[in-house]
Amino acid sequence: ALYHPSRDRLYLTNRDRNQVEVFSLADSSFESAIQVGSRPWGLAAWPRDRDGTMGDTLLIANSGGTSLSYVSLATGREVFRYPLPNLIAYSVSSTL
Repeated sequence: ALYHPSRDRLYLTNRDRNQVEVFSLADSSFESAIQVGSRPWGLAAWPRDRDGTMGDTLLIANSGGTSLSYVSLATGREVFRYPLPNLIAYSVSSTL
């Protein structure tokens, strides 16, 4: 979950529905969800300056790092999905 102070909203990833839930703290209600990539599991505000001011874009990590969704908070929609390379960060070897 991520709280965005200037919009007074809480953004929550919903892995089962492939979306980001938007909860308005002003009236304690859910707004329209934002469809993103497969099984979102993390999110961050972007850009963010050194003072901690959040920009108007969310970055959503999808399905174990296979893609990032860029979500515009102004439109409430995914504007771009960036595919990430499939890197193998380990190797296994054995000797007899």
